Amino acid sequence: MSPDDGASPTRRAVLEGVGVAVVAAVAGFAWFSAAGPPSEEERDHEQDELEDQQDDPDDSGAGGEAQP
Repeated sequence: MSPDDGASPTRRAVLEGVGVAVVAAVAGFAWFSAAGPPSEEERDHEQDELEDQQDDPDDSGAGGEAQP
């Protein structure tokens, strides 16, 4: 029995580890693509809507007159 028994990983263990890493990377990329930050166009649109709301706070969309 040599002192290296069990100390070095087998080829199968390395391949399994690489496979797990690849699957995790693909899953992370898919999640980021689906739920990641919005595109620049979407951010610009959201910023425009926010600025419009801040410019005209009385335009709440409630309809009718303000109550005293």
